[in-house]
Amino acid sequence: MKRKKSRSKHLYAKRIRPSGITPEADTSKYPTESQDAMGAEMEVTRDIAVQQFEAYYRAQRIIPDEEEFVRLLRCLYKPLPISFRVSAVTSRQLEVEAAMTQGRPFLHDAVQTRVDGLTVFKPVYFGWCGAWQLGCDDRLIRQASKQDKTSHLAQLQRWIAQHTANGVITRQEIVSMAPVALLQIKPEHRVLDVCASPGSKTTQALEALHASEEHSPRGFVVANELVDKRSYLLSNRCAALGSACRRLMVTSHRAQIFPQFDKSCAGEYDRIICDVPCSGDGTFRKYRDKWGHWLPHMGRGLHSLQLQIAIRAIGLLKVGGLMTYSTCSFNPLENEAVVAALLARGTGAIELVPASHLLQGFDARPGLSTWVVMDENLNALPSYDAALRALPKARHCRFRDSMWPPQAGTSDMHLDRCLRLYPHLMNTGGFFIALLRKTGQWPPPPQRAHDGHASAGGPGTVAASTSVPRTFAPHLPYLPASQVVVDEVCCKLRLNPDRLQKVGVLHARGDRRLFLLSAELAQHLAQVGYTDPPIPLQ
Repeated sequence: MKRKKSRSKHLYAKRIRPSGITPEADTSKYPTESQDAMGAEMEVTRDIAVQQFEAYYRAQRIIPDEEEFVRLLRCLYKPLPISFRVSAVTSRQLEVEAAMTQGRPFLHDAVQTRVDGLTVFKPVYFGWCGAWQLGCDDRLIRQASKQDKTSHLAQLQRWIAQHTANGVITRQEIVSMAPVALLQIKPEHRVLDVCASPGSKTTQALEALHASEEHSPRGFVVANELVDKRSYLLSNRCAALGSACRRLMVTSHRAQIFPQFDKSCAGEYDRIICDVPCSGDGTFRKYRDKWGHWLPHMGRGLHSLQLQIAIRAIGLLKVGGLMTYSTCSFNPLENEAVVAALLARGTGAIELVPASHLLQGFDARPGLSTWVVMDENLNALPSYDAALRALPKARHCRFRDSMWPPQAGTSDMHLDRCLRLYPHLMNTGGFFIALLRKTGQWPPPPQRAHDGHASAGGPGTVAASTSVPRTFAPHLPYLPASQVVVDEVCCKLRLNPDRLQKVGVLHARGDRRLFLLSAELAQHLAQVGYTDPPIPLQ
């Protein structure tokens, strides 16, 4: 099916430039005088958004040096280079070697060149994630392919498409690979990805389980995504890994109340990927239309949800286990403020782990120790109490005490161990990562408020009720699957039909869902309430 060509969503976003910045080569076409009033209004909205963005992050001093800050702004208007990760699954190494041999002219042997007046840099390899970053972006490679089907870039495009489809390589941003790489997943680990869609980190975790030549995988990955459609997208993306999917379970729960079977709060996962919903201003290079939607209060509006998800995830982590908390945002209210609140809530049960040395050859900046909370008009609010005094009562609910730096200071928290990945440093997107280790029992949540009285945490405290243990609902009956379904699944996932002990189809709400599980996942399901798992695979 031919993909419908959409009108450029970047038409007006391309016009927005940080103040005082002139791009080296701008080929965007400006709207003509005949553009309608709605288009003009959109343009003004984007201009205002850019001005607010600059003012907000200058005040946050995410980069204190003004000259470097301008370099960051300039970089946000450059297209994002193509990057991909090479499969680490040991059973596919022959396929990987064949693909890399075929791709050698585009990777190892490539040299810097120029196409349509633009420089195509030599690809860069990052060993800590087994990934390549090319010297061109999608737009340039598409244009070159249209002009000459036999050109070097056209051949590269076909090579990428072919091996993305067969799962040998996975398209993913370099900075997005860092959270899973920092977890150092082993074959025996139980891994939870609490906000998994679209699935790039999930596939990376699955590959890590299968990356050892000495040990067969005994762990598994639970990938959680609340939205059904995104769950199916996640499942389809993981299907390219073939038989590795035997160790994947996709769930659909609210991350902040994700079920657990160990009611003692001891935790059941060795590694947790906590990549939370965020404002996404670190993705402007990839989604340039986001400029027009940026508002100063976006990060503040997500702070409570992010903290609730992080609290819940830590509660599910085993003592001694590791969790990465990450966003694709520059905003300290979504980043350091959440981590600081999490550390304060844990009362010594978690610690930040130094991680920059694990990303060899990658330039990462330390986390911030202080930041500013602002209202919608970019007026600084020095404290939570000051905000309550200055703002109308109707707006009090928009602020939480945890948004401000702790009054006792952050020196004991070691927030400098957090990692800030800025686009202009390594030609990437923007990202924030905190690597956390659980060192002790996670404290139980405070009692819920009753009869209209305030909770023990006070009016500005994010409710920790998200840590209340929940269990999975009893499963619905499974029916035997037809041989046609079994053969189709085995063909798609490259499974041996002789290894299937039982195949089941779950009938619920009029739809049919097929489940393929490893023996370890089947045992895990039994522990959380599924007494008759559908497909144990040996």
